[in-house]
Amino acid sequence: MLALASLCIAFFSGAARASDVRHFQISHDGNGSRATLIVPAGLDYRVFTLNHPARVVLDLLNTQLADNLKPSAQGDPLISDIRYAPRFNGNGERLVFDLRHDAVPRSFMHRTQGGSTQLILQLSEKNTTTASAGKSHTPAKTVITASKAQPSRLRDVVIAIDPGHGGRDSGAIGPNGLEEKNVTLKIAEDLCRRLSKVKGIKPVLTRTGDYYVGLAERRRIAHKHHADLFISIHADSSPYHSPKGSTVYTLSEHGASSVAARILAESENSADKVAGVNLSNEQPVVRDTILNLSQRGSIARSMYLARDVMGQVNDVLPLHSDEVERAAFVVLKSPDIPSILVETAFISNRHEEKQLASWKFRNRVAAAIAKGVKRYVTRYAPPGTLIAARRDAMFTLKQG
Repeated sequence: MLALASLCIAFFSGAARASDVRHFQISHDGNGSRATLIVPAGLDYRVFTLNHPARVVLDLLNTQLADNLKPSAQGDPLISDIRYAPRFNGNGERLVFDLRHDAVPRSFMHRTQGGSTQLILQLSEKNTTTASAGKSHTPAKTVITASKAQPSRLRDVVIAIDPGHGGRDSGAIGPNGLEEKNVTLKIAEDLCRRLSKVKGIKPVLTRTGDYYVGLAERRRIAHKHHADLFISIHADSSPYHSPKGSTVYTLSEHGASSVAARILAESENSADKVAGVNLSNEQPVVRDTILNLSQRGSIARSMYLARDVMGQVNDVLPLHSDEVERAAFVVLKSPDIPSILVETAFISNRHEEKQLASWKFRNRVAAAIAKGVKRYVTRYAPPGTLIAARRDAMFTLKQG
């Protein structure tokens, strides 16, 4: 049991937000130092270490420090400083513990008798044994060691690339007979080749030829490969010949963001009916998926990805919509994978159909999407990936 006096205790006075960290305390005993935080129930968090100099990073997801909570480690023999700021993607708070020398971190959640939830971060001196956390504590989280991990232990960011339509589902057909299913496959294959050349990224295709893949099956393929991102490639269509440009979509929690988005979503979702698949069997899964995907963090990451891709595609073809559109695409309803749908151009527009038939134009589109994806991944690659380890090794924070 930690017996020495607390070095820093701060409480939030007044009404705290439900997502606030309301208490922070540092204490020390013969084994090392311990940070105790009172956090929202069900908090998700990540812990990893960095070296040269020695640091421990604590990421608190979907939460923030209370307004007047100022973590400090003044006088602690192991922790020289604590720096904190919003996480790089704005989704939570990051605390960096600067250490005087190497220490072994261990973390766990604990429910107090008063009903509060505590997050305990124990920093143990090397060559010492961490005191038992007690039977009431939940198991400790695994710590990712970014700088010391072997390259084989840091995985690639997996990106599922989904060429729309295929087989007897040709998709939209242009005035001169160009079929959407062929355009999407060629762009997807080019995108796959480009991303496969980036160290730390592993692209996978949901289809590799001219055959039909159901909408739910496309999501299952992405989950089978443990995809971190899902990008569906399409070519837009309209009953009129004048609409033109590119559009990027994410899933809407509450339906389509515009009438055009709703009509397009209904058209794309009917593909399973065209192929004879009974979507009624999927309804419970779809309902559960929508509930899961409605989590703010998943929606936010999809929006970040969409904006990065949209900014690059705009250099190739002027955007049909200068905002990220939102619609209820079935193919985007994976609960834990940031997902976007890219309508590359209007195949129903004679000029853009001609462009889509050109390999030079398709290559430019693929290159633009790849650039947007790389921009996103550089900033938001998940912990445990090679790209995230490189990013975190270079990440510096200033207090405040």
